[in-house]
Amino acid sequence: MGSLATIEAYTRLMQALPEKDRHVIVENLPMENVFDHLSATTIFSIRGSIQRLSTAGVKVVGIPCNTVHCYSSEIEQECSKQGIRFLSIIEQTTRAVVRRRSQKAAILATPTGAELYKTAIEDAGVGVSLPSKDEQSQINDVVRAILEDPSPTSLAIARTTLERIATSQRENGADTVILGCTELPLAFRHDQPMSFISTIDALVQGFVTEIENWKVYA
Repeated sequence: MGSLATIEAYTRLMQALPEKDRHVIVENLPMENVFDHLSATTIFSIRGSIQRLSTAGVKVVGIPCNTVHCYSSEIEQECSKQGIRFLSIIEQTTRAVVRRRSQKAAILATPTGAELYKTAIEDAGVGVSLPSKDEQSQINDVVRAILEDPSPTSLAIARTTLERIATSQRENGADTVILGCTELPLAFRHDQPMSFISTIDALVQGFVTEIENWKVYA
């Protein structure tokens, strides 16, 4: 994920957590755009991050990048080895879809992210609407554009494109639109439509719920 999405995820988490619960450690993991460059070194780097976070005393980890969740089983395995709970952004977003009693969810994500969400959402008993080949190409371009230039002008152009695709998906029967790449909610930072689900917000809610459960069962 890009720098602005990283800042946005951290900011929303800080806003959602009570002040006394804001002991959050950020592990910055610089790597080439995973959208276009997933490789064996990606999971190797993630494992290293988990090990460093374990040394720092972290008890729960979330990764605000949807695409790298193609390595969820490996991430879960490393977290388990280190005694850390892993909060999957795919799982948290799917729960948000189910809570809305959605009948059909449109998935706007990278190709890898779209496949991850399609499987998870269908397994949850909810219908799925995927963008056309041309729409997916436009989504890919939007993600790359925001990664390279998260300026107000770039975000405004991205919003126009995403709104057009969302309208098409609603015409196809979707009642929920998943912004399934953490770059995409940046185009709707101040006035996100009610039918949209931000995967950043879904992960943040997962952290809040996790901390609340600690208080109940401590």
